[in-house]
Amino acid sequence: MYSGVARALVLLGVGAFLAVSYDRFSSDSKYVFITLGALIAYIYFVSFITGESVSSRTIPLIIFLCNVLFFLYYKYNEKELKELKSILWIALILNTTFNITTLIGYNTKANVSRLLAKNFDGAEVYARQGIGGFGFVYTTLLILPFDFTILKNKELRLIYKVIVIAHIITSIYMILSSGYTLAVIGILIIVAVSLIFSNKAGSADIFKRFVLIAIVCAVLFWQWGEIKNGLESISEGTMYEDKVHDLLYGVDDNDEGSFGVREERYQRSINSFLEHPLFGSGNFVSVGKHSFLLDTYGQYGFFVGTAFVIIITMSARYYYKKKNVAKKLSILELILPLILLTLNSMVFAFGIVLFILYPIVVYNYCEEKKIEESKRNYSGLQRREIHREMS
Repeated sequence: MYSGVARALVLLGVGAFLAVSYDRFSSDSKYVFITLGALIAYIYFVSFITGESVSSRTIPLIIFLCNVLFFLYYKYNEKELKELKSILWIALILNTTFNITTLIGYNTKANVSRLLAKNFDGAEVYARQGIGGFGFVYTTLLILPFDFTILKNKELRLIYKVIVIAHIITSIYMILSSGYTLAVIGILIIVAVSLIFSNKAGSADIFKRFVLIAIVCAVLFWQWGEIKNGLESISEGTMYEDKVHDLLYGVDDNDEGSFGVREERYQRSINSFLEHPLFGSGNFVSVGKHSFLLDTYGQYGFFVGTAFVIIITMSARYYYKKKNVAKKLSILELILPLILLTLNSMVFAFGIVLFILYPIVVYNYCEEKKIEESKRNYSGLQRREIHREMS
């Protein structure tokens, strides 16, 4: 919203990267280039036909898609990811810094992140003070699982452990203070996936953990009345008070509240898709404007909507299949973006997290990956020693 120059610099940087590195992409990647270009061209074509302006919405989307190009490059030039570790640490330090400035902003003005998203009077002043809006809150949520993966690395130096722990503390505190219920639920999803999908857990262990969580859910349902009273008491006077009220009484009595407003917007996008399933309505005014994925299906139809789902999950699916040492992290980086982009608008910073930072973390800081590599290297040495003795 306030960074037109920065966005232009990003696009210029991507153009320079492609110009220098194009011949180092695989032939398969070049088909993806064509697909991305076709998607953008189709969006502008629909805009031309309908007469709607899409520039303000497509520039962040184009920046998001540009990050896919970096993923495709490093997918086939993986060893170069070792040289990018500094980018990850700079990102964590900057994110921690802005967590702190955002928390300071919360003390100055309550709900400031939500107000920034609505572009209220004076929003630019708060943004220049380093206070993040909803996009920053959800981007921080996506980065959070990286911290726990990095901390498992036994070779990590003390200074880096301090950076990671500081990021975890400030991130969780900032998210809990933000007033975004979905972000808080995201933290619970991270905890649940971490408990269920341990890297060393077999299918029996995973089943036991599912059963344990099911029992906990059953107990919560059984004691719902007392829990409801407790939640009302805890949230009274906080920025979550209205949302907790909407959640509790929306569930019990179907009252109108913020959930009712969201539901109406989601339903509008779903209805638009059901009326025009293949190619969508073509009009942005016909969708709810509160869900990137539902809005895309409603406006552009099944093929474009599904293409974006495939693109968003591209890196997580790749590492889940090819890098079994990162399964838990891959599950989180698959689930969280889909949930967030189904229930909220596009955040172009998600592309940096999913297609640049995520591969850096997997390649450099997956403990099990290093162990497997050590085993392979050791086996190779053994074979060479045996061959030398025999000869």
